[in-house]
Amino acid sequence: MFRSLRSCPPPKIGDGLLRECKDTVATLTKNLSAELSALSKQQAKALADAIFVGMTAVEALEYDNRHARILEILRGDEQAGLTF
Repeated sequence: MFRSLRSCPPPKIGDGLLRECKDTVATLTKNLSAELSALSKQQAKALADAIFVGMTAVEALEYDNRHARILEILRGDEQAGLTF
């Protein structure tokens, strides 16, 4: 399986590699969607909890790290797995 979209070959009619590349795109999209959903839920919970008890320095750092990862995914940065 291809590790990123960048490693997918150019399309050729009837090429098995193209099918594999499409499978890679589908898998990457599914995985990133699941990760984005989980991160968003964690962010919402952290904010809801912080309303009542505040946020420790460690929790704030974790929040910021999740936020940075969400931005990577949404921008399609290379670290997110969707490289072109």
